[in-house]
Amino acid sequence: MYTIDLHTHSTMSDGTLTPRELAFYAKAKGLFAIALTDHDTTAGIAECIKAGNMVGLKVIPGIEISCKYHKIEIHLLGYYIDIENQTLQDVIAKILNERKARNVKMIERLTELGYPITMKDLNPNNDENMSITRGNVAGVLLEKGYFANREEVFEKCLRVGQPGYVEREFIDYKEAIAAIMAAGGVAVIAHPYFYKLKDVTMDQFILDLKNAGLAGIETIYPEHSKEKEREYLELCEKYGLFLTGGTDYHGDNKPNLDIGNGFGKTSVPKLYLDVMEKTVHFIKK
Repeated sequence: MYTIDLHTHSTMSDGTLTPRELAFYAKAKGLFAIALTDHDTTAGIAECIKAGNMVGLKVIPGIEISCKYHKIEIHLLGYYIDIENQTLQDVIAKILNERKARNVKMIERLTELGYPITMKDLNPNNDENMSITRGNVAGVLLEKGYFANREEVFEKCLRVGQPGYVEREFIDYKEAIAAIMAAGGVAVIAHPYFYKLKDVTMDQFILDLKNAGLAGIETIYPEHSKEKEREYLELCEKYGLFLTGGTDYHGDNKPNLDIGNGFGKTSVPKLYLDVMEKTVHFIKK
């Protein structure tokens, strides 16, 4: 059976493999296709597609956009996007500018806490299109020997409520979905299990996103139980959405989680990609 991975990250956000290395590695692991879905940037897609073509790996142009649903941070995956689309790139520029301002504040706060780092540490090549996340910050803190492991970095410093955490400003989920659709793509809610919904049910949450243009739910994910997978499958059937799946691969930044199989039990069939492609074809007709 052909398998795929529709949720991966490269060094253009907080992964540890370059887009080129990611494509080569996915092929070596026997995958039929991957989607590169870096956080709030499309900068690595062209390189990944070129490398994929070299080795016979299908690479779907994607993105993972951080946004807000009411006051809750959520992540939306966009697939088959036109990376040259101006509406999408304007939204990306808006998000990256906010990230840059936040990172300056985070560097200042970490320095005050006794963990000095610099922007050069976070972005050695001064790449304006790189999306720097807390994952990147955690990596630098580890390299400098301030903490023993990534879990300790977040538990003691970077998690919400910890002294090194800096609040973010997010775009609204409707704006994120609209940007994905403007770029000819389809929007999918990433890892719904993560969101701590307080005032609405998961059903209402999905319905609200569906009304804004949501096309699918990331159903297969390393931290989704079989019960959760069934719940999301039923919501897909109820609201006419397609299923997707992926590992959220970050290379060494997520130890023991591998591309294509997560912690050893995740497997996304090519059928999911076939259905998504039919949806994209129908939308673009």
